[in-house]
Amino acid sequence: MADTNLTSDEIAFTNAFNAQRMTLAGFAKCSSREELHVVRDGFYLGLASDLGLDEYGPVREAVITDAAVAEAAGTANAFRRTVEAARTSERWDDLVASVSAAAAGVGSDLDGIWSTLEVGRLEWLGAAGAAHGTKTTLRTALDHQCGGATEGDASDARMIWMYALSLSIPLLVQEAEVWRRAV
Repeated sequence: MADTNLTSDEIAFTNAFNAQRMTLAGFAKCSSREELHVVRDGFYLGLASDLGLDEYGPVREAVITDAAVAEAAGTANAFRRTVEAARTSERWDDLVASVSAAAAGVGSDLDGIWSTLEVGRLEWLGAAGAAHGTKTTLRTALDHQCGGATEGDASDARMIWMYALSLSIPLLVQEAEVWRRAV
């Protein structure tokens, strides 16, 4: 059974992590490694703020004194520009190290959590791109099927598309082979 008595540091870190979940969830909209790293660094920036880390102050100053951040306010690029400004701070690397130390101090593997999200998202993007042609062909076939596509036809098309996706995801190689032999 897990220990339910958390230390004050564990509570503070958990609360900060939970407060930044919406930022972290931004990974699901990313379409490149660069965009993923903007989300990751925005997450670290938010954690540093919520944890009240000393390194946050100088990084915050770099953000609020950057004219490009003010110009981007209220636009789709505001978050990215804020993170880019934070990265220019001389204390950015110190902030990241301090966030990592705070996480390690309470037994949280931030690097492992992020790596799982990043690798999974990049694999999904690769698989979706690789299976796009198959999806388009199947959709066209369903749209032009004589007499209209049945629910079973649509189900079969989804299974074929999922199989095409699985062919491009390294962790699913064994499952894809089992499915290939069974079907």
